[in-house]
Amino acid sequence: MCSNYSMERRGHWWNGRWGRLGRHDIYLHVDGDRWYVEDRLGGADGSSTWFDLDEEDVALERVRTQMSTGEEWRQLG
Repeated sequence: MCSNYSMERRGHWWNGRWGRLGRHDIYLHVDGDRWYVEDRLGGADGSSTWFDLDEEDVALERVRTQMSTGEEWRQLG
């Protein structure tokens, strides 16, 4: 993950479940020419897996792959 504070969030998806055990969020970030997908389980205090990607299209494909769980995803941002 990039430690630079210029990272900008470009997308946020949520599985629609509340609570630490059921919540799943996926975030799309950009920092310069690098794209990052954060896959977070358990809400704000949960754990995240980060994917560092070269291109926006590849990052969006990673988001789609992460959302292929069959849950009812909602785009929040």
